[in-house]
Amino acid sequence: MRSIEVALSVRISRRNETFRVDGAKLPAGQAMRLLHMLYERAGRPIAGEQVQLAIVEVLHESQPARTAARQEAEPVAPDLALRTRRADLAGRTPNQLTYLRNILSHDITFGIGPAGPERPDQRPYLEYGVQPGSVVLDHVAVVNQSDVPLTLAVYPGDAINSEGGGLDITQRAQRNQDLGSWVTLGRAVASSTPDPTSRSQTTVTVPPQSARTGRGTVIVPVRIAVPADAGPGDHVGGIATALLSRGANPTSQNIDLEQRVVTRAHAIIDRCGDRLDVTAARIAAVDPAVQLARGWSITRRADGTVVRSVDDLAVDDTITTALADGAVTSTVTATTHISSSSNSSDDTRNRRTDP
Repeated sequence: MRSIEVALSVRISRRNETFRVDGAKLPAGQAMRLLHMLYERAGRPIAGEQVQLAIVEVLHESQPARTAARQEAEPVAPDLALRTRRADLAGRTPNQLTYLRNILSHDITFGIGPAGPERPDQRPYLEYGVQPGSVVLDHVAVVNQSDVPLTLAVYPGDAINSEGGGLDITQRAQRNQDLGSWVTLGRAVASSTPDPTSRSQTTVTVPPQSARTGRGTVIVPVRIAVPADAGPGDHVGGIATALLSRGANPTSQNIDLEQRVVTRAHAIIDRCGDRLDVTAARIAAVDPAVQLARGWSITRRADGTVVRSVDDLAVDDTITTALADGAVTSTVTATTHISSSSNSSDDTRNRRTDP
């Protein structure tokens, strides 16, 4: 409110939901319109620069000469705006409106996707099965289907949920914590080992399309260094290419516009080493050598078959018993069934007493 008071030379007081504006008739009316305008936008936090832009908009609308000039210059599209996720992105001054009109009247087409060292390939996105501590080297192609060369920013990002519930990546100025922080782009791929806590960005100038060469293309090297402590599972992010533009306005705030396209990156970390440890433990649990070391033994008949029951043997059969440190050969003198309900046997067959 203090910004509004200074800009419009009014005094604003507030009690609960009631606002009182004191001042000359014209600025007081401007302040009231401004408060109504900001109230309609109060569904989301309102930053200080948005308040300043709203003040500029109210001041321009209140000047009849400028309003008439703007309406005369815009007979077809008085509500000129860019169609983005931000519903309130519109020009607020004549210079900003001119800038937006130029954007909408000049077609620019560019993109990004997986590539080999020389040209784009057929992969729909970047996908890797990796291990902690491993490094993946790859490429992306930045393409230009416009008739003019384009200077484009290229940068990685972590996956986030967009306002509409879709998949997006972090903004260019945001710090990444996951897959986006593992990526190095451009010349840094070959020149140094990246700092996993920093974000990698590069800038490329892509030539225009032509009848001889087709789409303008620049191949950008990609290095993904997976941290040694990366957790198992899916890690999703992307690599974006963006056209950065600024609508300069010497009397007001500028419009900084970023138009970007993203190719998805997907790293699946499967800790094979952990799975091998579990498998090795399971194998050890049934390893015959381990069982023999615990005091168990394996008995075989003369033909090598394993003895599993006393019914497999007869008196005078020769048997070999394997122990942890050797083997013992014996001759059967008797076989005895052990009852499941008693440790003693009452069923003895073919008993013979050697002299």
